[in-house]
Amino acid sequence: MVQHLSCLALLELASLLIFAAAFWNKSAFRYQVGERHFLTWSENKTNLMGIILANPATAALLYWHAALWERPYMIVILVLVVVVGAIGLRDLLKDSKKNPSAFFEYGKLTLAGTFYQFGLWPVQVSVLASFYILTPRVQVTDNELFWVTLAFVIVWLISTLQPPKKMHGKLNAMAVAMAIGGTVLLIGGAFYLGMKH
Repeated sequence: MVQHLSCLALLELASLLIFAAAFWNKSAFRYQVGERHFLTWSENKTNLMGIILANPATAALLYWHAALWERPYMIVILVLVVVVGAIGLRDLLKDSKKNPSAFFEYGKLTLAGTFYQFGLWPVQVSVLASFYILTPRVQVTDNELFWVTLAFVIVWLISTLQPPKKMHGKLNAMAVAMAIGGTVLLIGGAFYLGMKH
């Protein structure tokens, strides 16, 4: 239990560090940016979802299953997640020239965005991918598989749909495609793990 709480504490500390970086950059709260068109840290529901769902689920998966995962495979998964995340930045950075946020501002990553995009997010995603790919089926109950997948589907949908809706006033095609694609991948991962022998 102490290991689980340590994992959770580290993940929540990472979230706190991201918040502190946004606060330091004067982009954590609406009062810091005034009335200008800007998505603050507190307005981006991705952060709340991380704190209340993704971080606890990630910590639980690490505690329950990480000892069974082979480290070289975990490293490959982490590197792939970082690369995919970096590729996905192009459109976000381009959009931030007109729609700045606590993570992306005027075509550049902020300090908070760097901590999130190359720190917390890859850890959460690679742990989830490792859960689906590397965990022996016998180690996972159907309830665990269902609830973990549901938690991350909720986080994914809110993270991909809420920020663009808040910034643009409507959903754009990229956000909808990302929401659908990510949800299909999560459900596919659950089926893959569920079908293992």
